[in-house]
Amino acid sequence: MKANELRIGNIVNLKDHFVGGKVKVTGIMKDRITAVNSVGTNIVSINIMYVEPIPICEELLLKCGFKKYRDGYLRYSDHNDEFSIKFDLGYAFVEYANLCFNPEDVTETNYGSSLEFTNTLHLHTLQNIWHLLTGKELEINL
Repeated sequence: MKANELRIGNIVNLKDHFVGGKVKVTGIMKDRITAVNSVGTNIVSINIMYVEPIPICEELLLKCGFKKYRDGYLRYSDHNDEFSIKFDLGYAFVEYANLCFNPEDVTETNYGSSLEFTNTLHLHTLQNIWHLLTGKELEINL
């Protein structure tokens, strides 16, 4: 993992060297991060070699508010934003749609993006995509 893949607020895992498991990134330097653990303890100057990404799985997405659908997708809807994720044949497919309602001519416009990951999709990557597309943070209840 590289520090430049992270944003403040990303959730990552610390390797066995540290006690804390999952932490929230509070600061990023060239080869180090600072973080806070689930009980609120600040952890300063963590070498990036002790930081691991958290692979996304169905259970984690359900904890983030996604819901299962019949077509194999897990979906999350928040007002006009909708994310869908499907794991199939070693790929992760991420789809995003934004529904915009124009009151002047009573039309709806759907803007969307689609991404395909051949490797494991990680939580910090989803958080970064979410923020880029919606301008909001993905609420995570781990």
